[in-house]
Amino acid sequence: MKEELTDECNYSREASFISTFRSPDYLGEDHRFRIPWVWNGSTNRVLVMEHLNGISVGEAEIGSLSQQDRNDVSTSIDSVGKSAKIIVLSDRRSYY
Repeated sequence: MKEELTDECNYSREASFISTFRSPDYLGEDHRFRIPWVWNGSTNRVLVMEHLNGISVGEAEIGSLSQQDRNDVSTSIDSVGKSAKIIVLSDRRSYY
């Protein structure tokens, strides 16, 4: 757990992962996903990134979605791996 927390608090590492997933080689051109913009000047101690509105798939509100929407979220996450941060269902709301 300590190692995971250390990784999560390494903002340069997080910025690198976000930038990678934002690239066209990963999710940058996939309309189902919205990946935040990250400032190149971010450091190990400061992460500056775009704020995106949405609902975390870990929040209780996800339970209010229809079964089909929950299936779509699950399938989308599974199709690119659990590292994806944000999912967009059609033209509806965004989900992290």
